[in-house]
Amino acid sequence: MVSLKYNHESNIFTVKSLFDTEVHLDCIAVDLNTNLPFTAWWTKLSKNQFSDFSIADHNQKFLQNIPGVEVNIYIDEDLIFSKKFQWGKLDNRYNFVCPKSELAYGSWHSLVYDDEYESKFKKEDIVYDLGANFGVYTMLAVNNGVKQVYAFEPTPNNVKCLKETFKFDNNVTIFDKAIGGEDKKLKFYTQKHSVGNSIYDNGSIPIEVDCINLENFINTNQLQKPTIIKCDIEGSEYDFIESCTNEFFEGVHTLIFEFHNNDSNKVWNPTKKLLNLGYNIKMNKGNYIDSPMSTFVARK
Repeated sequence: MVSLKYNHESNIFTVKSLFDTEVHLDCIAVDLNTNLPFTAWWTKLSKNQFSDFSIADHNQKFLQNIPGVEVNIYIDEDLIFSKKFQWGKLDNRYNFVCPKSELAYGSWHSLVYDDEYESKFKKEDIVYDLGANFGVYTMLAVNNGVKQVYAFEPTPNNVKCLKETFKFDNNVTIFDKAIGGEDKKLKFYTQKHSVGNSIYDNGSIPIEVDCINLENFINTNQLQKPTIIKCDIEGSEYDFIESCTNEFFEGVHTLIFEFHNNDSNKVWNPTKKLLNLGYNIKMNKGNYIDSPMSTFVARK
């Protein structure tokens, strides 16, 4: 079918086809530590043809923290070949359940190794991960010893992965809910591989999800109140911030706020609200408050 070799010194994979006819091969490399895919490539080969792919050219900064990879090769989404290559010691503290087609490692690397949000956790922190996706921020919080994480994610496939990843973590509670300004049914547009799911019609598959007002949900269900909020809810963030009372933010010392579709500078209203509540707002170098999409961290 296929053969696969890897030269660790040059970081080059060589794929050779043993099929009698021309085939289109999709190749995905997965980090052995986290089980998160970090790069992918495709090639079209005839019998006995081979092609090289250098992961260093595309993902050099990742390699210093990856002890090995599993390469999965697909034809029309059917797995036909898999092989592992290990060159370092494994650390399985951060092991995710994640579709092999989802290139999720970059988000994890940014959080852990680049310290994207300059995360500062305390043992008594109550973390709300809004738009948890596959749980990279939840995982970071759990492994920093926080008291409790509430993860909110409306996409069914992502919820399934979250429940499997954190099934042994008693301080993680998962809710299959979208966050907005009010309780209602919401049309949610899902991408095939889940990243970028949104309330905005992007031509992808629509599903109906439960949307909640978070402050009301916390009070109704007697949840512990947040001290840290990570908010990446793909367009509903403006309604969420505007719907919360000033009292809601009294115990929140950190808010990570990713904003989307910032036409007409919609982000200014929640920004001014947070500034008036005493937060200091910081954006990483290269990010701007008037960008169509970006992230800031508010702390007090």
